[in-house]
Amino acid sequence: MSPYGGLCYIGHAIKDLNVFDFGSCRAQTSNGVFNFKRQWGTRVYLNKNIHTQWSFYAQVLPDKLRKHLNALGIITIVDGKCYELIMIDPKESSSTADFTRELKHAATHGLAGLVVISEKGKMQVVSQPCS
Repeated sequence: MSPYGGLCYIGHAIKDLNVFDFGSCRAQTSNGVFNFKRQWGTRVYLNKNIHTQWSFYAQVLPDKLRKHLNALGIITIVDGKCYELIMIDPKESSSTADFTRELKHAATHGLAGLVVISEKGKMQVVSQPCS
């Protein structure tokens, strides 16, 4: 997993063009520029030339900080696909949590699903159901 909070490219196919580059923006679903560009039906992909890698080192994040980071809608890459990062409450278990709302949010932003980080630092990829 490689969380990146720097820049991601957003591109969109336009008639007679393969791809139109809408440029880069912060890799956060809460970012206004990101949301504006997504309104045009763009797709998210990693800018391999410019990106910031974030690392979080903590046994337990304070509740206020965890909620703030989740509200940012940090986008991460796993196996070349873009996912929204969710850090769950230490009182919850990723196996019992219902991620329906979060999956819908990720889908509206053109993401493949969620990467859920549990209280013990375990990572679980939750993909969008195939339709």
